[in-house]
Amino acid sequence: MKRMIASIALLTCSFAAHADWKLDNDKSQLSFVSIKKNEVAEINRFNQLEGTVDTKGQAKVKIHLSSVNTNIPIRDQRMQEHLFKVNKYTVAEMTASLDLEKLGKLAIGEVLINEVLTGELDLHGIKKELSAKVVIARLAEGKLLVTTQEPLIIYAQNHKLAKGVEKLRQIAQLPSISNAVPVTFVLHFSEAK
Repeated sequence: MKRMIASIALLTCSFAAHADWKLDNDKSQLSFVSIKKNEVAEINRFNQLEGTVDTKGQAKVKIHLSSVNTNIPIRDQRMQEHLFKVNKYTVAEMTASLDLEKLGKLAIGEVLINEVLTGELDLHGIKKELSAKVVIARLAEGKLLVTTQEPLIIYAQNHKLAKGVEKLRQIAQLPSISNAVPVTFVLHFSEAK
């Protein structure tokens, strides 16, 4: 009986006690919606993400800006050059703090909803605080899912991207492209071995 209680206690605290966690790019996605002509919405994404959660619960996710994927190669190239300026800014970085003690109490298969993560987005060298309502699930031993419950809205002007948006509008000869961009993410983390 003592051995069983000890085993349960170890399983309960194992989440917080183990080493870093690593983002699984193949099972993760960060998407954004661009809106042109006031009513045409297009879903885009970044193909390359990397991230970690350290033993203190500090989460970092790097978004490789050159991996933007709109399903139209020439548009990808224009975004890289005129909007994201990937020759100067290679990544954007999101940081946030996770409560590992709280997550360590999650049973496998258990889900937390309405969790609010506060953190920071560093895009084009400009850091802005952000807050996201997320769903967190413990999928299995050593597996964690963090996904947006509601989209984040990123404003181009907050990161000096409005001129790039305008340049894209001119090139495509569009009447408008919105500077407000809804963003969603699905992030799978695995315990680093």
